[in-house]
Amino acid sequence: MTLQLGSNDLCLSCSIFTKKTGFLNAESFDGHIRRSLEKIRLNIPKTLVLLVGTFNVSHIVDLTHQNPACEKVRKTPWAFVECPCAFIMPSMGKSRRQTMDEMAAQYNNKLNQISLDYQRAHYDDFAVIYDPSAQGTNISSFPHDVRAFTFHFFFLLFFFSIFSSFYFLIWC
Repeated sequence: MTLQLGSNDLCLSCSIFTKKTGFLNAESFDGHIRRSLEKIRLNIPKTLVLLVGTFNVSHIVDLTHQNPACEKVRKTPWAFVECPCAFIMPSMGKSRRQTMDEMAAQYNNKLNQISLDYQRAHYDDFAVIYDPSAQGTNISSFPHDVRAFTFHFFFLLFFFSIFSSFYFLIWC
């Protein structure tokens, strides 16, 4: 089972709600992942879970800020929902995107620690490994068509994930 988690959370990591409640901080993220992994371990026999680190979502801004199609999308009222921390006003954007990158590093550290903890547990029918390959990935090196497809694909998944996140939080 492969899990890549945290990218959507990064888009909300700079919000006042997040900062005041700690809802998306690294410790909360750690707790959600551990509870989920325990549910998987107890309910799905003989499972290997691959935790894939998150990339710096903030790079999307640099890749798309001069793209005419993206500029049109960002002028629509729903654009702020897309990734508020990344696409905030330019005067605030750089510091908010830095917050996202710092949070991505914290999430990746948590994922690595979680996998090490599960490796030390030596379960006979359950294992967790961490793949750091997305960590530090420079998505600007991807061909333009791949970047455009990936960005818009993840944008559509973002709306789906909002609904699934509520289920995930209730289930976990």
